[in-house]
Amino acid sequence: YEDYYNAFMTAHMVFTDYPMTAQNKTGSSQRTLTYDRLKSLALAYRTKGCERFEDQQTRDLIVAAMDFMYDDNKYSTTSGSVGNWYDWEIGTPLRYLDLLVLMYDELDAEQIENFTASVDHYSPKADDMTGANRIWKCSLVAENSILRKDAEKLASVAPAVKKELGYVTSSDGFYEDGSYIQHTYYPYTGGYGKAFIVTMAPMVAVLAGTDYAIQYEDGAEKMFFNAVFDSYEPFLYNTGMMDMVRNREISRAGGQDHIAGRQVIRAIITLTDAMEGEQKARALSMVKYFLEQDDRGYIFKDDTGFFLEYYVALPHILMGKEILADNSIQPRGPLVGYYKFPSMDRVVQHTENYAFGLAMCGWNARTYEVVNEEGKNMWHTADGMLYLYNTDEEKYADNFWGTVDHQRLPGTTVDRYNKSSNFRSGATNGSDIVGGTDLFDLYGATAFEISNGAHSKKSYFFFDDEAVLLGSDISSTSGNPVETIVENYKANLDLSNTVSVDGKVQQLGEAPEQPDPVEYKTLMIASNTAGKNTSATRSFAEQSSGTLTLEYDAYFPDNANFLSVSLVSGDQLVTQLIVRDNTLAYRVSTSGS
Repeated sequence: YEDYYNAFMTAHMVFTDYPMTAQNKTGSSQRTLTYDRLKSLALAYRTKGCERFEDQQTRDLIVAAMDFMYDDNKYSTTSGSVGNWYDWEIGTPLRYLDLLVLMYDELDAEQIENFTASVDHYSPKADDMTGANRIWKCSLVAENSILRKDAEKLASVAPAVKKELGYVTSSDGFYEDGSYIQHTYYPYTGGYGKAFIVTMAPMVAVLAGTDYAIQYEDGAEKMFFNAVFDSYEPFLYNTGMMDMVRNREISRAGGQDHIAGRQVIRAIITLTDAMEGEQKARALSMVKYFLEQDDRGYIFKDDTGFFLEYYVALPHILMGKEILADNSIQPRGPLVGYYKFPSMDRVVQHTENYAFGLAMCGWNARTYEVVNEEGKNMWHTADGMLYLYNTDEEKYADNFWGTVDHQRLPGTTVDRYNKSSNFRSGATNGSDIVGGTDLFDLYGATAFEISNGAHSKKSYFFFDDEAVLLGSDISSTSGNPVETIVENYKANLDLSNTVSVDGKVQQLGEAPEQPDPVEYKTLMIASNTAGKNTSATRSFAEQSSGTLTLEYDAYFPDNANFLSVSLVSGDQLVTQLIVRDNTLAYRVSTSGS
């Protein structure tokens, strides 16, 4: 961090790469990032064994930076709030309060009052917002109230939390079928739902045994503990969290499936201390299975280089070691079962050797959301996309979403053309045919009708060792190519993995032969007589593939002009470009010509 030190002495910033000068979302997010980095430094200062442990220079720089952020109005009661509200009310306070806890003994009473008052200014109450946003707020009020020794405000936390510990039938929260929705319409078990459990777990642990505990006479907290098994467990595979319930978070390079998965597993480890009886035994068994299966060492590891919301903590590691060493805890083994989540149009099948995930959209769950420029190309992720999870632990990690063709997602039928950002974002399906049934909680069938430019009816049958996918009534009036994608698999760099079609291994790395492009150069047509119609025809042979280039120049009056260029196959008009009075139109027709 030496490269960043002392920037606030000369340039009104703490770190040179986070100037906090922009009056927009960039400026507000850099406040959050600044406090996140200061928290990391504080952890290094407070953690025995770190190079910076109890280092006086590090201590002085952290405290000076905290003073600067307050004195220079970067984050104070008089700062205002430019950019993203989230940074001011949730993002920055989450890091700031942890920083204050770590540096508490290094601060005087005035500093503590000023710094905590800043947080209280932007997040003053727990009874605010819905879903994960409310739990974030409750956590902030709890931590800040402890620092400010405000018993009255701390007492408001548990009642506010309880409002999220019941099943909902619409909008944000947990549904009785195990679904989790945020922002009214979007499946978010592994996104906002992840934030919910990761924020709840330490709050439950810290307040346990006090007058402010997240514990109720009617046992409302047990509903949340049940959600561990009903809502989270079915979407965990290979210690990763299935992407189909992470929505726009899949667009984050630093938030791939195994990162979200490990954060949820660590939260469950923390929650086991608060659980009792069968719930506790079941959670410990699940966690031990994941710990034993974690041959990549992901659960207790966080790579640097990306911004992460939730880092591994020493208690996670210590509790994990205890669980592994406890011979009385039997590991769960592979999850086996068929799970339906109709409130968010998701289906999961787990077998001994693989799992399928099916993502659809209907009246309950919409396609996808775009917020803060995230998720703009998730065009077909809820159009019947089928995920296959097996022993390939990196299948949907290793930058899958940064490299995949977003118009060729497995299980989907789409019309292929150059789609714009946000295509069909926030859209409903338009058909109420979405859903299915199961047999013995092991096998199932699902029907799905979708119009996404192309219209199709899909049937998905999940058996004991295979999935059978049927498509019918596939049609399109767009004139674009329509494709149905069976699988889109990432090849290993050494091409060691193979793909079989009808039992025949396909050779990877060998592109099919393409004919040379055919190019028809400019055809000049001259007409010296005003008002005279002129036409010309050029014929060419059919090509199975390759590129056909037609180039033409046209000269005509400024007004009252008309030009038509048609591409005809037999007597069928394929495409037509028209210029009329200097206005260009593109037409696709199925009528004869």
